[in-house]
Amino acid sequence: MKKIILILAIPFALFSCRKDVNSTNSENIPELQVQNNRMVFRDLATLDHKIAEFDKNGMQASMEFKKQFPGFKNLGELLENAAENHELRKFGFPHYMLSILNESGEFQVGDTIVAYLKGYKYYIPGNDEAILNRIRTDGSFAESYSLRAKAGVMPVTLRSTSQEAVSSVNLGLSSGVDARHQLQFWAQAPAAGWRKYVHEIQSYYDNWVNGAGCNGYVWRSRLYLRMKLEWKGSDWQPAGETRNINYSVGGAVNLMISGTSTAVDTYIINSSGNVTQNYDQVVLLGMFDNQTRCPQGLNLRVSISGSIYQHIVGDAQVNEWNNTGNPLW
Repeated sequence: MKKIILILAIPFALFSCRKDVNSTNSENIPELQVQNNRMVFRDLATLDHKIAEFDKNGMQASMEFKKQFPGFKNLGELLENAAENHELRKFGFPHYMLSILNESGEFQVGDTIVAYLKGYKYYIPGNDEAILNRIRTDGSFAESYSLRAKAGVMPVTLRSTSQEAVSSVNLGLSSGVDARHQLQFWAQAPAAGWRKYVHEIQSYYDNWVNGAGCNGYVWRSRLYLRMKLEWKGSDWQPAGETRNINYSVGGAVNLMISGTSTAVDTYIINSSGNVTQNYDQVVLLGMFDNQTRCPQGLNLRVSISGSIYQHIVGDAQVNEWNNTGNPLW
């Protein structure tokens, strides 16, 4: 059986100062508010609770979140029309991060600003805008700043348990996305033009300064399945046609000690659904939080089988796609 190995190969900074972003001086502070077009969470517990909602309800939760803050300009809206080489695309943010980050790649927990730039996640305690501005404009200061860590997704590589050649194309290695399942076609209705179904898995890793856990931070790892539709302009972009999506996938995600057959933890995949909608379907396949073991030397071993069906409502039947595999990944 072919498998995907998602390598946790991210170096970490040892923080010389450890500010607990979970602290707050007043219970009267709203759990969630927008200040200076930055989403502000009252404390780390509030942020974790909101992320759990996103994990449970997928893209629907992101859409409901947007309705709560209609004037907030999030990163997801910016990247819909941004260039493919936009710096913030390189983090490979999942849907919930695209919802809570502003267009500059920032949010706030308590009085700590969190900013993503140049491949790092920066923590700025005390709501210190001057420090944030200096990080953005002074390269040497940004490089020497102690409260930062590598952030984003892990690289994806292919392995096989047999001697057979792995013939599937593995795309997006540097972005943590494996989008081998794609079907390009000419849509006939409701609008004519080139379209493409994409079924991909995406890994995402992040850590948080918290004064506890592994060397002063806690960490989380996620694996998502995304069922997408794109249209061809100057580049491939998210398409908005309503489509029928039916999926049933099973398997397992194992948290492994690299170079061994030892599993530290296992997340069983058993997910199915049948929806009609005009946006991506995102499904959580695996999650690992705050393990007592530090993340260095661990990887995710994934095996997924099943079927994924997509068809634009009203389009020709010849353009429906029933993508099956044992395994798919």
